[in-house]
Amino acid sequence: MGCVATTAGVQRWRLTRLVAWGCLILLPAESASEETGIRSPSVLGEDSTAKLPTDSNTALVPCPQGEGPWLEKFERQCRAARGSDAAIVFLGDSITESWQTVGSDVWAKHIVPLRALNLGIAGDRTQHVRWRLQHGALADLQPSAVVLLIGTNNLKEQRNTAEETLAGVCAVVTDLLQTTPQSTQILLIGILPCCESPDDPWRQSAAWINRRLANHHWPSRVRWLDLSSVFLRPDESIRVELMADYLHPTSAGYRDLAAVLLPHLHGALRPADVLEQGDFGNEQ
Repeated sequence: MGCVATTAGVQRWRLTRLVAWGCLILLPAESASEETGIRSPSVLGEDSTAKLPTDSNTALVPCPQGEGPWLEKFERQCRAARGSDAAIVFLGDSITESWQTVGSDVWAKHIVPLRALNLGIAGDRTQHVRWRLQHGALADLQPSAVVLLIGTNNLKEQRNTAEETLAGVCAVVTDLLQTTPQSTQILLIGILPCCESPDDPWRQSAAWINRRLANHHWPSRVRWLDLSSVFLRPDESIRVELMADYLHPTSAGYRDLAAVLLPHLHGALRPADVLEQGDFGNEQ
């Protein structure tokens, strides 16, 4: 499926507010009365111990953040993806997008040589990533791996409960399973720790979600990765030199994150995918 949301094409769509969900849904003007396609995340299966809400859960309803800059960024990413031979696709929110800004040094030296494509958009929640996937974000791509990190913005300011956010994350995984080749591995990264206090409800909700994700029996091509320990001291406090605002990694944070992530990336790649690679052990 190609990228359908072009600048000219925006005029053929209209934003419809669904009061029950409090979310903006971009629907074709000629079929705005059709069902929104809400469905439970089938990837969990019937054996899940978590009760995942499907009614009135905004985390499940695919929608854009809005028009303007967000949609323009999505369109640019669609253009970059078309014809790309990316072996690894990074998908997520500002933490993913900032690999190329705050973490630009480590991205350029260690990630770019793996033929990586960054599809992070700041502020995205699970419903926004679902919309992007359903509107051609990965069109024509056949990556060896997709690195997914999403969900923290759903918990921010209690936009969604932990249960709702868990459902949203699993729905994104289901979308990826349905839109990527069978040979593509999905590296699902747990929500990173946040907030100064380990007892903060935001941090506690993220930890609860990660435990549920870690204990699930995933399909063989989904690999669960909990990288939270990178940013935590033994007393569970955040290492401020790695996450100064208690949410986004610093440049040093991206360096340490890359050090633990790279072996998993290399494990997912075919030998021909790697252009060249730096050696963390030889750096000062």
